[in-house]
Amino acid sequence: MKGFFRYLPPFSPDYSGAVSALFSAGGMVVLCDPGGCSGNVAGYDEPRFYGGGGVFYSAAIRELDTIFGRDDKLVKKIAAAAAPGGYSFIALVGTPAVSVIGTDLGAVARAVEKETGLPSFAVAATGMEDYSAGEQQAEAALTEKFLPETAEPSRGLTGVFGAIPLNAAGGDDLVSLMKRGRTVFFSEKGAADALRHIGRFERLVCLSPSGIRACELIRSRFGIPFEMAYPESPALEKAAAAAGDAEKILIIHQQAAANTLRRMIRKTSDADVAVGSFFLRLDAAAEEQDPAFSGEDELARAADGCDLVIADPMYRRALASSGARLAPLPHIALSGDLYR
Repeated sequence: MKGFFRYLPPFSPDYSGAVSALFSAGGMVVLCDPGGCSGNVAGYDEPRFYGGGGVFYSAAIRELDTIFGRDDKLVKKIAAAAAPGGYSFIALVGTPAVSVIGTDLGAVARAVEKETGLPSFAVAATGMEDYSAGEQQAEAALTEKFLPETAEPSRGLTGVFGAIPLNAAGGDDLVSLMKRGRTVFFSEKGAADALRHIGRFERLVCLSPSGIRACELIRSRFGIPFEMAYPESPALEKAAAAAGDAEKILIIHQQAAANTLRRMIRKTSDADVAVGSFFLRLDAAAEEQDPAFSGEDELARAADGCDLVIADPMYRRALASSGARLAPLPHIALSGDLYR
């Protein structure tokens, strides 16, 4: 049954992906929620929350304010929180609460910008989609806000989208692995200024399919090429070594990391390797045998006949009927800190 889950926990929602994409980018991220969604981000989906250096603020929307549409009160709360200054932007991220009542977050963001003088924008997350959709919206919104109309000639920099824990294939080494040469991360402090000076960049890299929309916007305006790629990390090397003499393998993760792992396995094996995912994927980067999942039944069918499934340990129960051996490859978007 589509969307029916007996064994898997809920995936990290779109608002968590949006917060993660903007968390360390130098702005103040405001989650427009009563408080519960913020607890979900802090407790499960954002491992950098405690001591990570990001500025994250819950709007703590109250029931009566929501019912009567007291957006003016929300604007004043955000302005008060931003008063210490030093932020390069304010991002308002939606939740189920504001989605259900139809709050115009774009209008609220414009009011916040007028009140504070800081560049402000909205990410219309609803809590009804997974993290990859929210990350895509946030990166595109950040890009649209700060991208200039004209740009100076290239100075050979590489810009990277998607360097967030929710995209990582286990461990916390994603950012350090990508810091090779003249590289700038649009998920780190200074992102707004880097986008304002986008002409300095020679190429762009997406560490997941979620960054494609922002890259397409940049390419359409300035012709800067991009690719979706993921580094050969120690976590992927360990997973590739687990392939052994398996003849049919299914990899489950976000598409960019899974594709890299497939290439690594093919260096030493002739196995039939498929990449499956519940999250956003780029059709051009998929092979004919690659499944897209919307429920556990599709997952089980894809694993049927496989010798090996490389995936987060949380998938184990959902794959029990396949009889395949499972090699662990943690994904924070599914299991949080359990296996990281």
